[in-house]
Amino acid sequence: MDFYQPKLIGKAFNAISHIAPTYAAKLAWRFFCTPLSGKITSYHAAFLSPAKYKVYKHKNMNIQTYKWGNGPRKVVFMHGWASNSFRWKNYITSLEPELFTVYAVDAPGHGYSSGSTANLVLFKESLDILLSEVGPVDTVVGHSIGGFATTYHLHDAKIKTANQAIIMASPGEVEDFFTFFNDLIGLNDKLRLGLVNHFNNIIGRDPSYFSARRFAESIDVPSFIVHDIDDLDASYTNAVRLHTSWKNSELHTTTGLGHHLKDESIYQLIREKMLN
Repeated sequence: MDFYQPKLIGKAFNAISHIAPTYAAKLAWRFFCTPLSGKITSYHAAFLSPAKYKVYKHKNMNIQTYKWGNGPRKVVFMHGWASNSFRWKNYITSLEPELFTVYAVDAPGHGYSSGSTANLVLFKESLDILLSEVGPVDTVVGHSIGGFATTYHLHDAKIKTANQAIIMASPGEVEDFFTFFNDLIGLNDKLRLGLVNHFNNIIGRDPSYFSARRFAESIDVPSFIVHDIDDLDASYTNAVRLHTSWKNSELHTTTGLGHHLKDESIYQLIREKMLN
């Protein structure tokens, strides 16, 4: 997206907020929750369509899941924002189908799942649905907001759903999402407060509740945290804080791979962790 486009949208929201503040907050919330990419292309479909598994109904949306292999080790993958389950292709193809049964899920508004908006809670609920069906699994892997959702899921789960977690390039605080969004589009103070209030009304909790490091304090499942020191989308500081709070965790730091962590060395590293 062009840098100036969000600022123009922000100016429009600000103008509306002087006349209809509640409506402006709803508009800002929808924009905040709308992924600008992540839908399926023909290239994605060639890999994902043959692996389509079950479709689950959730809040009037269809949640698409996938399955590869029939091995004894069970793995679940959760993608990040404006992505879909295709992002795991190189990981999945490195896992022998006779050794692994691999599942993945598309969050609402992403991939083959329906809906046009998403948020951390919906990511977590999508993971809840799949793990309640196929868990407990040996490993659950989440990237970016999918990693945050994985941490949230493990904190909130009433029963054990995974033996280990792999958290990749995860953000750490929902409050940081608001700061980034507000700075990106330039909301006025009145609308910033209105957006937080709207979040509270929709989600039922204040943004400050959603803290990966706080969630991690209650988790007994061991974790392997992977983060690039030069990640521009989710600060490396989040990984350090998560590692400090997660009592049974290991932090693996990369350099030069950025937020997406796309490298053969990472695919093989994750595979080795799954085999341990």
